[in-house]
Amino acid sequence: MRKLVTLVATLICTGPAMADGTGLTDRAAVSGTQPAPCASQIKYYADGKPRSCQVSSAFLVGDIQIPAGSNISLRQNGEVDIAWLGRETAIYGQALPEGTALFLTPGGRLRHFWLPRDTVLQGHLVRAQDDGAGSRLHPNGRLLAIWLAQDEEIDGVPCTSSGNVFRMGLGVIHLGTQRMAWFHDNGHLQQAMLSQDVTLQGHGLKKGQVISLTPDGKIDLNAKKLSEW
Repeated sequence: MRKLVTLVATLICTGPAMADGTGLTDRAAVSGTQPAPCASQIKYYADGKPRSCQVSSAFLVGDIQIPAGSNISLRQNGEVDIAWLGRETAIYGQALPEGTALFLTPGGRLRHFWLPRDTVLQGHLVRAQDDGAGSRLHPNGRLLAIWLAQDEEIDGVPCTSSGNVFRMGLGVIHLGTQRMAWFHDNGHLQQAMLSQDVTLQGHGLKKGQVISLTPDGKIDLNAKKLSEW
């Protein structure tokens, strides 16, 4: 059966019946999404379910459109786990470059993403990644959390995502994703690590300190620190 499938020029990952009488549609379909149009580079789990492939045309996963030419990784229940964009694509209205890896929740929402190269998003130079917790978007398309590729002043705050212990001190090892620049859904800075000593709004703050701000830009010394993973 696998040999036959690989000879088909465009296989809807979801097409021919298997020996047990179920179609790949039964194996791969996810409520609210379209079946993945697998065309080439198809790999399988040991039980015959598709594990990864390259798609021949655009299709929807939840409210995210995966473009033609993308490579996808599937969970064993058929849901798309990761998609590597085959071309520049708008996700929640934010354009992300070809090669961006989208990590999706079981419900088909964007969890986080890795950029293939340092890229300017909404005026900020965001670091490329190939491991770890990725950058994130709010559902309205605004940035939620990013790894800064360089020190940057955001809303008057000197920010960095540097993990260099020689520069930032040993404490930076334990900060994890608190080192990211986090944003409110109105686009204003919500949390960041300071790149230098600074006095802001009458507060003397130290390099390496993680600070929080309200949606209107006021420093909040009592806010719970944001982090993921």
